[in-house]
Amino acid sequence: MGFGKILLGAVIGVVVVEMALGIFKEKKRSYYLIMFGSFIANYFFKVNVVLIILTCIVIGIIYSLYERRLQQ
Repeated sequence: MGFGKILLGAVIGVVVVEMALGIFKEKKRSYYLIMFGSFIANYFFKVNVVLIILTCIVIGIIYSLYERRLQQ
């Protein structure tokens, strides 16, 4: 394994940890469910990552529209 691959893996690991810590600071259960559900779907059920990302985008759009509607 080349040094570039090791470095890339380390950078991706740092980014994932920082994003997860940001989610934990929010303390919203829906974020926890999406994060752990995505992990379970990919790791145990071998769901394609692209499908998980698209699903998260749809959930985010619906959640944003719902929050905007509550503020009006």
